[in-house]
Amino acid sequence: MRLIYLIMGNGLSSQLGGSLFRSINIIKNLEKKKNIDITIITTIGGKKACLSEGVKSSFITVPCSIFKKKEKNLLDRFIAYIISTLIFPFYLYKVPKADLLYTDSDFFCDIIPALLIKMKLKKIKWVSMIHHKMSLMKDNILSFLISSLTGFLQKIDFKIINRFANAIFFYDSETGHKVKLNYFKKNESSFFVYNGFDFSKIKKVKNKKVKQKYDACFIGGLRPNKGIYDIIPIWKRIVRKKRKAKLVLVGAGSKEYVEHLKNEIRKSRLENNIFYLGGMSNFKALSVLNQSKIFFFPSHEEGWGIVMCEAMALEKPIVCYGLPVFELFKGDITKVKMFDIREFSKKTTFLLNRKVKKQFKSNIDKFKWSSISDKEFGLFNNLISEKNGKYINKDKKY
Repeated sequence: MRLIYLIMGNGLSSQLGGSLFRSINIIKNLEKKKNIDITIITTIGGKKACLSEGVKSSFITVPCSIFKKKEKNLLDRFIAYIISTLIFPFYLYKVPKADLLYTDSDFFCDIIPALLIKMKLKKIKWVSMIHHKMSLMKDNILSFLISSLTGFLQKIDFKIINRFANAIFFYDSETGHKVKLNYFKKNESSFFVYNGFDFSKIKKVKNKKVKQKYDACFIGGLRPNKGIYDIIPIWKRIVRKKRKAKLVLVGAGSKEYVEHLKNEIRKSRLENNIFYLGGMSNFKALSVLNQSKIFFFPSHEEGWGIVMCEAMALEKPIVCYGLPVFELFKGDITKVKMFDIREFSKKTTFLLNRKVKKQFKSNIDKFKWSSISDKEFGLFNNLISEKNGKYINKDKKY
């Protein structure tokens, strides 16, 4: 089986976002199987991220910048999307013959190249992964304009996917089902899939005997839709009640967001209460979480929330906003009304004052990457063997 993974959404950044993290873990499990040849088409940032996580497949690297070596803000990332999309036709000759093409996201930087590959390789089957409907960001004019434009482009991408993809993956969550219902209602080649966690990695982290170093841990990309503007106001309130409360932040972000966060920490005189460690490998991030009492996650938007699975597997109580997608998780999760900072601080303080009961939740076993990749491999096989184009999901399930 010859597979192409199209992963163009990282631009110059090697930060591990949810879609890339999912693809990396599926690819790593597929690499263990016999007679599978995988080519990854990505940007320099995507390649760095893949290599740092131990991916061994071959790469085709598409340029996404003319002069810059780093991205400073959302505009830089959006420009990277445009550049990689415009340059891709000149790299089309490098694309090898393959049985199946998998697009990592529904961004135009993945969808337009996928359409070109589909036109070149007539018999290739295309599987498109859709994570969630993009929301409008209103924290500043730049983010508002970019999110408005990307939201508009996403609707166009949805139409292309509906017309040309042989199969579509959605998350098996309320959010995923809503996207399917609203934009792909008549599409019968749809399948609902899981995100997961690396069980062996979790086991290694758990087996390390560590002392509690932090009261709470946040892991995620530093950007507005992950709730970074809520972090300081919430923790300020917590420190009023619990003066020595320590929060650790793990995750990379554009320079403007990182600097904003650091400045707010200084202004609020929380240097002894909030510690920013930056981006790091998944294993190191989980090790930091393991040194914390609870998982603190004021995210505003999630297609799934892989880190939620990991926190549950590490038996950490979780406090988060009540996003619809989190309905699929069972366990020790404290949900807060959306954007209610006061309530978030109260419930976080309550968790910090409570004794943690160690319970490994049995329902997270289905979120193991090994079992998820095996199911997707089976779907790929069925799709490739189909002669009539789209693979019909007769059972309406995956």
